[in-house]
Amino acid sequence: MGLIGKECPDYGLTVNPVSGYILGMDFPPCILASQSPQRAALLTQMGIRFKVQPAPVDESLPANTPPEIAVRVLAKKKALAWEQAYAEAQPKEDSFLLTADTLVVYDNHIMGKPQNLEEARNFLRMLSGNTHQVHTGIYIRPLG
Repeated sequence: MGLIGKECPDYGLTVNPVSGYILGMDFPPCILASQSPQRAALLTQMGIRFKVQPAPVDESLPANTPPEIAVRVLAKKKALAWEQAYAEAQPKEDSFLLTADTLVVYDNHIMGKPQNLEEARNFLRMLSGNTHQVHTGIYIRPLG
């Protein structure tokens, strides 16, 4: 069972018994440059204070970019787009910027973001019971 649900008195930490995430760490506030409800939920579960502040970004990539590279490039492009959009309004206090991108690959084809609920259902039906890969790239940098 490890640390789940136990206190770590030497460090002043407690592990959330449901999520398994360490609570009580003194993270600076985060700017989440993403509209992903899943990423917001993860930060909430971890007890990290954050503000959602996405910026428009061109997510195009050269043809045949491998997905493991594409997610890193897109995460960085999102960070650069955020920096350009919010250059004047960047926080002065300690904080950090978090961007990420996730791609699903099925049958050697990168699945795009579903455009509507019906397409999302079709994607889930296609992936259900089939092997597929999920690639995520994360970009984090301090601000302030």
